[in-house]
Amino acid sequence: MELAAKKDPQDGKAIHVLSSGLQAAATRSRELAAKGDPQDGKAIHVLSSGLKAAATWSRVDILQQCRECCGGQGFLAANKIGPMKTDMDVDVTFEGDNTVMMQQVSKSLLDTAMKRPKKPQAVSIAPGQVAAPGALTELLQFREDSLTAQLGGAMARAMKGAGPSGRAMTAANEAFEADLDLVVALGWAHIESHAYKTLLAEAQAATPSLKPALHLLASLYGLTRLERSIAHYLAAGVLQGGHAAAVRLQINKLCSQLSADAGKLALLMCEGFGVPDHLLQAPIAFNWQQIGTTWKHV
Repeated sequence: MELAAKKDPQDGKAIHVLSSGLQAAATRSRELAAKGDPQDGKAIHVLSSGLKAAATWSRVDILQQCRECCGGQGFLAANKIGPMKTDMDVDVTFEGDNTVMMQQVSKSLLDTAMKRPKKPQAVSIAPGQVAAPGALTELLQFREDSLTAQLGGAMARAMKGAGPSGRAMTAANEAFEADLDLVVALGWAHIESHAYKTLLAEAQAATPSLKPALHLLASLYGLTRLERSIAHYLAAGVLQGGHAAAVRLQINKLCSQLSADAGKLALLMCEGFGVPDHLLQAPIAFNWQQIGTTWKHV
């Protein structure tokens, strides 16, 4: 983590925030399952499908960024990053192909939208306010709602064009498959919006000593999700070039806070996972200069 922060805030940002947002959402999913309420069954299925895809795709991406940020040490097999990445590549297919998982998320959203259509609410935010929690909540929800409306509209038009031939549902499914890129994007939009809201709620409910750090993580998560899909907002006319520049600057500012003082805050957050010392077997976690000489754990 410290090496990532020293290289470039943008390079290391996913390492700091992706797991936090998805972890908060996964915790919420487990809480729903623990309640045992049959009415929550659909929500649990949608969340677990989307979180499986988002978590495994993100894990592969994060490990790649970790490897690059650590230079040659990251490529060295003894430091575990490369072998972990190799082992975890299969997870994007194992226990449900990720694209299929995201299709299940989108199909549930579209089924609801076809029964109760609604237009996305207009969003108007000044560039200087784009990082505010309320603004991020609205923007992430707008992306989900606008993609739902776009795909739902295409399916409705396909059904109408099929006429009385009994091919309405077939036509709708063909429209769904024809826009598979948007289908996956909608799955991402739903999970990212849910994850941000959940992480923000955790930050707001935290003890005073934890609030600043958790709010920083929530902001970073929301902003990086916004930056990742900035083309959607620009195309929709919701954001302009000034907003995009403000998002980038704010991300860099928050990453600088994480990496300040030799990455002290980032390292404290890593320690918060409570990984036992006996599981830390990579030389880079200790004195990497001893590799090949006195290192005994590998």
